[in-house]
Amino acid sequence: MIDDIDLIVSVAIDYYQNNISQTDIAKKIHASRPTVSNLLKRAKELGIVKIYIHHPQYEKHKQQSIIKEKYQLDTVIITSDGGDPNHHKELVGKACANYLKNHLPNLKQIGIGWGTTLYEFVEAMPPLKHPAIEIVSLMGGFGIENVKFHSNHLTYKLAERLQGTPIFFNAPAIAESLEIKHIFKQSQLFSDMMAKTDQLDAIILGVGNPTESSTYRKLGFIDEDNAKDLERKGAIVDILANFYNQAMEEVPSDISDRMIGLPLDHIKKAKKRIILASGEEKIPALRTLLTSDFVTVLIIDEAIANGLC
Repeated sequence: MIDDIDLIVSVAIDYYQNNISQTDIAKKIHASRPTVSNLLKRAKELGIVKIYIHHPQYEKHKQQSIIKEKYQLDTVIITSDGGDPNHHKELVGKACANYLKNHLPNLKQIGIGWGTTLYEFVEAMPPLKHPAIEIVSLMGGFGIENVKFHSNHLTYKLAERLQGTPIFFNAPAIAESLEIKHIFKQSQLFSDMMAKTDQLDAIILGVGNPTESSTYRKLGFIDEDNAKDLERKGAIVDILANFYNQAMEEVPSDISDRMIGLPLDHIKKAKKRIILASGEEKIPALRTLLTSDFVTVLIIDEAIANGLC
């Protein structure tokens, strides 16, 4: 029966075109329901039945599955084409806000980084009531310019949106000298922050390429000479102002050597490690980061998705 072509075609027509249930088909051909199921399966194997999904979102969902499997991630979200780069960031931020909304009941502590994409995420988060949640800054502030992109400010704004408690990292993001950095790292404040962030439920970070970062230039921390020096040293990944090469080895630089923040190995203990990125210039950085087993949730735009597949 399973190889009777006429029967296979008849069953396929009844089920797929005439919308007859498998139970009714079984009665019609005097067979069991599992037999009908096997006949339908055989119809697909022989190419008698081919199923196509016609929907604008199909390719996006296909890409999400490919990237998720390729890099062994828990979740991949790809936003639609947003036109200009700023709108891409806005869409990635909104996607992160939507993702986080659904997971907030299971989160008690969230660590947050800095940057323009995370700013868009915080702006997109609607007012919600989660008074037990703590939002923890993962690094200090970059001077007095563009404060809205700083980790402490984003921590405050997100905690305000969620009616939670902000935990600030009260230090500059980049110390004036190595001596000042070493003094701070020996302080009780730094020890307290290490303890507070030892078991975060989630961290939300942006990632970039330090040699092409418009945010660093906007804040005045990287000029053309700095960028060329980092490029010569092979730096392609920037995460929390730490720079890494293609082998995910730290690249020494004047900026990263003086950076005051939490070590990547330390915050890697977080259960959910959510990375946001937009712009095809970040593809090399993400390819490298995704091979390090650091990322669990990836939220990106179409341009990056095309480069990662």
